[in-house]
Amino acid sequence: MSRFQLEVFANEAELARSVAGTWLAAVAARRAAGQSCVVALAGGRIARRFFSEVTRQALAVGEKLAGVDFFWGDERGVPPDDAESNFGVAAELLLRPLGISAARIHRIQGELSPDAAATMAATDLRVVAVV
Repeated sequence: MSRFQLEVFANEAELARSVAGTWLAAVAARRAAGQSCVVALAGGRIARRFFSEVTRQALAVGEKLAGVDFFWGDERGVPPDDAESNFGVAAELLLRPLGISAARIHRIQGELSPDAAATMAATDLRVVAVV
């Protein structure tokens, strides 16, 4: 039987604040244990708030997320500078403000055909995340 914990938040800002803090703590714990850290980001309604809050909290404690590899769990079939790009939102609100190295950013190339983009993303993921 699965166990879960239900948490209720008054609004999106409170949700983003809580989740960002929990996420940053999990990243720090993995790094402190000498483990690699590979994350998959997504878009969606809360993404802008979450990315902004992660950046705010990380900068407040001097955390730059060095050594974290960023992948995407989804992307729209658009170029990275398109307003609809999930990567574009993350780049604007998280990656650039924290100075994430380009070598750690593994975006889905939405400007390519879906098959080509998926093949490239799968290859990149295997190289970085498969042990």
